[in-house]
Amino acid sequence: MSSGDARAHGHRPPSNWSDARRLLHSLAAPESETVSLATAIGRVTTASVIAPRPLPHYESSAMDGWVYSGDEPWRLVPGSSSHRAGPALGPGTAAPILTGGALPEGATGVLRSEHGTDAGGMLRRRPDSERTERRRRDIRPAAEEAEAGEVLVPAGRRLSAFDVALLEVAGFDEVAVARSPRAAVLVTGDEVIGAGVPEPGQVRDAFSTPLGAMLDGWGAETAASARIHDDPSSIADALLRSDAQLVITTGGTAHSSADHLRAATAAAGYEPVVDGIDVRPGRHTFIARRPGTEDWVACLPGNPLAAFCAVVVLVEPLVAGLLGRPYAEPPLGALFTESAADVARITPVVLDGTNARPVPYRNAHMLRGLAGADALAIQPPGTGPGPVAAPLFELPLPR
Repeated sequence: MSSGDARAHGHRPPSNWSDARRLLHSLAAPESETVSLATAIGRVTTASVIAPRPLPHYESSAMDGWVYSGDEPWRLVPGSSSHRAGPALGPGTAAPILTGGALPEGATGVLRSEHGTDAGGMLRRRPDSERTERRRRDIRPAAEEAEAGEVLVPAGRRLSAFDVALLEVAGFDEVAVARSPRAAVLVTGDEVIGAGVPEPGQVRDAFSTPLGAMLDGWGAETAASARIHDDPSSIADALLRSDAQLVITTGGTAHSSADHLRAATAAAGYEPVVDGIDVRPGRHTFIARRPGTEDWVACLPGNPLAAFCAVVVLVEPLVAGLLGRPYAEPPLGALFTESAADVARITPVVLDGTNARPVPYRNAHMLRGLAGADALAIQPPGTGPGPVAAPLFELPLPR
């Protein structure tokens, strides 16, 4: 259907799939919570973490040996038996020190243990190390890594184990991160069953388990899924009762008399953000939000391949936005060497180096091709004999 035909029938023209991805990511805003560093790895910061004091915050020894004051020879005096600073040193004195030990007041340098000799309580440099020793003091200065007020970890960063280690060294116990969005999967359709072999006119629920795992893998927290009756009031009631921040529904997104998602979401207070995309399968995907909130509903087509293509292409950037992660443009990672139809297609492919070979069994209602694919690629329309570069999407579930 052309844009003019869509308007004539009361339907919005489909969005460019790439523009829709960026729009969803830009509109989704993370909610913040404070968590302990013990649970922060993999979470995304919602504010920059600032060094509260210099890092390190004191001068220390870089080596085991002696800390000294002034010129040699040095008279040895008792030092600290721990890493705390020992008594102040006067000129011409030295004291034992450990690696990382705080320098006492009056210290001017550190002599490594292998570069000094103790003769009757007097410390001197070894002659063979004198040149090397005079080129360094073996002192770790305060603020060597960061001054007070410097950004240690920027906002929007997915915390690694090393980020957490840095924050611990800086004295933090907690960090503000994006709250994992609560998600729910609602499967519509009276013909859908949850177990056993379907009778003619019935289909198995192929969505609840995989969609929940995909959402959790992206950082959401998915509650138990539910199957609901395929009528507007049941769908609207389920949306109103849900406490999930992101609800995923399946089926009922086309514009036939049996498709109720748009009316149901409107009755539940949602307003459209994306109503269809210019790529197949997944063309009839519908995504809406309650104004003034971060409550979202992503309505996927009922055909399995179409639904999974839509969730990879559109729902992943929405979840990334809710988690505060930066937008990631899909790389041009696939080369097609065969012609496509007159409309862009999301195609399950197997990869041979940089070449993408479409799998068989890739119609919208099929899953066999997707189950054997390496990735999804969006094949541009009208491609002649290739090669033609195409955006490539990793599949989120291990096989």
